[in-house]
Amino acid sequence: LFYWKKYQKRNTTMQKSEYYRIKTSHFLSLLYTHIEDFLLSIRTMSAHKITVELLQDIAHVGRKWSIVEMSAPQARNSLIPQKIVREITPDRLLKIESDKKKAQDQARVRLEQAFEIQKQLEWQVLEFTLKGKGKKVFGGLDEHTVGTRISEKFNIKFEKKDIKLPNNIHIKTAGRHMVYLHITRDTLAKIFIEVTINE
Repeated sequence: LFYWKKYQKRNTTMQKSEYYRIKTSHFLSLLYTHIEDFLLSIRTMSAHKITVELLQDIAHVGRKWSIVEMSAPQARNSLIPQKIVREITPDRLLKIESDKKKAQDQARVRLEQAFEIQKQLEWQVLEFTLKGKGKKVFGGLDEHTVGTRISEKFNIKFEKKDIKLPNNIHIKTAGRHMVYLHITRDTLAKIFIEVTINE
């Protein structure tokens, strides 16, 4: 009887051990399955790319206003909320294409008219009366102000980058200053800026 009870106790212990081993094995199997599904979903999301427009220069990606493809999670979770990139919608893509065509058409017309624009502007004198003291101008005369005056007087528009002031700095003294206007990449016009001081 003693040995029989001892056998039963040992058998019960073995059954419990086997039960826990099976339960643990089943739990680990389910855990591995969930982990594999999770990793697969991450890989799938990483592989999904979207088209974005860069709102600033990004090293090893592109320059500002470039259109590039990048990982959807990276764009939507980080760069878009920080306003570093903007997702391209069909409407936005159409507008970009329209603006690009418009710029190309304007560049073509500008190239065709470059010689006439040069003849119209060459050696013209623009007069500015600015606040200052002695021969010094308060604040200085910048490219934007010069471009606005050219547009008003000649109905010809120039970007700020196409107006080259002396020494590439604002004009801060009275007198006559030569300014170069880039009509196209290869065509320049030289004008004079006459600055007088109003004390």
